[in-house]
Amino acid sequence: QPVVIQGLPSANFTFVMNGLTVSFNNTTPGASNTYLWNFGDGNTSTEVNPVHDYAVGGNYTVTLTATNNCGSNSISKTVNTIPTPDFSATPRSGCPGLVVHFTNLSTANATSFQWQFPGGTPAASTAVNPTVTYPLPGQYNVTLLASNAAGADFITKEQYITVNDPPIADFTFSVVGRTATFTNTSTNANAYIWNFGDGTPNSTQTNPVHTYAIPGTYTVTLTANGPCGMDMYSQTLVVVPAPLASFTAANRNGCAPHTVSYTNTTTGDPLSFSWQFPGGTPATSTEENP
Repeated sequence: QPVVIQGLPSANFTFVMNGLTVSFNNTTPGASNTYLWNFGDGNTSTEVNPVHDYAVGGNYTVTLTATNNCGSNSISKTVNTIPTPDFSATPRSGCPGLVVHFTNLSTANATSFQWQFPGGTPAASTAVNPTVTYPLPGQYNVTLLASNAAGADFITKEQYITVNDPPIADFTFSVVGRTATFTNTSTNANAYIWNFGDGTPNSTQTNPVHTYAIPGTYTVTLTANGPCGMDMYSQTLVVVPAPLASFTAANRNGCAPHTVSYTNTTTGDPLSFSWQFPGGTPATSTEENP
């Protein structure tokens, strides 16, 4: 009678990569075998021809162990997936002329890199860890493409770099009598110095109220300071002296009904008048000379 001596299985496989997805083809001969796949990333499978998705790119040692009634046999092969790109930057924000150092955090199996830095100088680079200067205010995206023989992948971090605007000093004001109220409309600033133009101490309030001792014309200067420098803005205001009310009257004595003509002698550029005539008709008036 024939005697069949069965040996250990001859484990073998091939694979096809599509990005981070690898399709394995088991070429081990023998129909009665069982299989154990170790994909090198902590995951396993007992399928005959598994398909495995890797979380990140890299070089992985894949081992296939085939088992029959006589024992087990294993074979290992290296699977080099496409790289997974990533990066960080220091600093990520600052003033115009900001110099940023990029650190490449892509997986170790990447062999080449292509950076895109819109708004930066240089605007592109193939260096591993490039340094880029941003001359103008704005928010900028950064893109990194990492490649190897298996393929490429890219990552874009939107508004990743922020270049702040320099401060712009500005203000409005209103004057009532000798008191001026200031409204600060500056931008990109966090500290202020007000010079009211009358020799009094400066103010660091955001929106100060200042009373002038005497009427006159004054130049007010606001200095605005921010993380990206300082700016100054000046305006001229006029403090008008308060009017000094006075009047005269003709025919101050007579018989009822008695008519009196009043002459307004107020000084100081008055804008309006309010008369009171208790016992008279009319009892009040806003005329200049009633």
